[in-house]
Amino acid sequence: MVRLSALAAWFLLVPAHLRADDGISPATVTALKRATVFVRVEGAGWKATGSGFVVAADKDSVLVATNHHVVALPENEKRRLSPTELVRSLKVPTVTAVFDSGTRAEVSARAEVLAADPFFDLAVLRVTGLKDPPAPIDTATPVELVETMSVYTFGFPFGEALATGNGNPNVTVGKGSVSSLRNDENGDLLVVQINGALNPGNSGGPVVDAKGRLVGVAVATLKNSQGIGFAVPSAELGKVMKGRVGGVHLLARSAGEGKLAVKAEAGLVDPGAAVRGVTLHYLVVPPNGEKPKAGLPLAQHKGVRTVDLKVDGGVAAADLTLTTADGELYVQAVPEGGAGAAGASRLRAAPLQTPKGADPVALGVTTEPEETDPVRPVGPPTRVPVSPFAMPNPPTIPAFPGRSFPAFPGRSFPSFPTIPPIQPIMPIRPIGPPSFPTIPGFPANPRPLFPNPPSFPNPTRPVIPGFPGRP
Repeated sequence: MVRLSALAAWFLLVPAHLRADDGISPATVTALKRATVFVRVEGAGWKATGSGFVVAADKDSVLVATNHHVVALPENEKRRLSPTELVRSLKVPTVTAVFDSGTRAEVSARAEVLAADPFFDLAVLRVTGLKDPPAPIDTATPVELVETMSVYTFGFPFGEALATGNGNPNVTVGKGSVSSLRNDENGDLLVVQINGALNPGNSGGPVVDAKGRLVGVAVATLKNSQGIGFAVPSAELGKVMKGRVGGVHLLARSAGEGKLAVKAEAGLVDPGAAVRGVTLHYLVVPPNGEKPKAGLPLAQHKGVRTVDLKVDGGVAAADLTLTTADGELYVQAVPEGGAGAAGASRLRAAPLQTPKGADPVALGVTTEPEETDPVRPVGPPTRVPVSPFAMPNPPTIPAFPGRSFPAFPGRSFPSFPTIPPIQPIMPIRPIGPPSFPTIPGFPANPRPLFPNPPSFPNPTRPVIPGFPGRP
């Protein structure tokens, strides 16, 4: 009785997420499968596929979340685009969202890339005119993550290669677990590391807990690992849906007398058009000067200046005049409205330099040598006709000091081999008498070992007293 009381007390005291996994219910699986979307992207001479999922729906439109590298142009995979270039590039490819893929209820619809965040490798698509849209996946309820907790992945690995006919593939459901929670230099969760089967084509698909709540967005795997994958935390997608500021691009020209004229551009990641304005905080730190402290908003440092950016077409811009070309320029853009201070751009430092000629120079942009990076995206299995499983290079998520995680301009990724059509492992044969091989020196049809098997009489069993007629 004492042991039973102690066991009952243990179940009351230990949080539910630390107990044995109860699994995911069939009803939850069905709803998540409906909300998971097959994403097809096509351009001039190339195509790609990936995954996505419904995050919002009303009578007029449906919003679908995916990875930026799923919809990115292949020629831009090794470039760090300015916000203006990014907005233009999102309008080029033809994007199709397939709902209930591989089923009789399948519906394909043209999708518009509404917003994209290359740093966190997220994008939001909009589909209009869809009847009976799926219920969105729960992205608002925070999930308390802990290592070893079970997670479930939904998506379309290897794209059309796993389709059973000439149509689109069915959704694939996988199970894994949280193996690590990777934080950035500020202590904020940057990437969720999971153990599970993520493959090319899973990019952009949802990673959920047993209750169907979003844990993250599948984004990358670690090459030559035993199933180590990565997901963008759900909190980052939440900031995107509320409206945030993306990266800040700095273009400098010489203004004479040692001065610099800098054009600052900040990209808006704002699918709901909730951001009303953007303020840029900037600080010039001279050589050997005191640098801003990590983890603190730039606005809290001494000597910081501000300028209001003009918002136009998804880009906020302004011109700065710096009285020196020495040192480093620190910038951070904060939105008015939307996610507020939580939706500010990441603090960026750019070494100042004077352009040698009349052409402007992008500050803080370096050309990295091509190399094979251990982290690769799990996205489009098809990119160009000559290499159906060539992987794109999505833009940057630095996770550790001195390392970078998905995805990275200037990095090259290995190609995946072509997957042959699915065939049975063993040929199917009818069950019947075995066939014997012909052995030299022996007849073709060997005789049985006992041509005339002996017969044995039935044994006589004694009668047990007390049990007449029963042995």
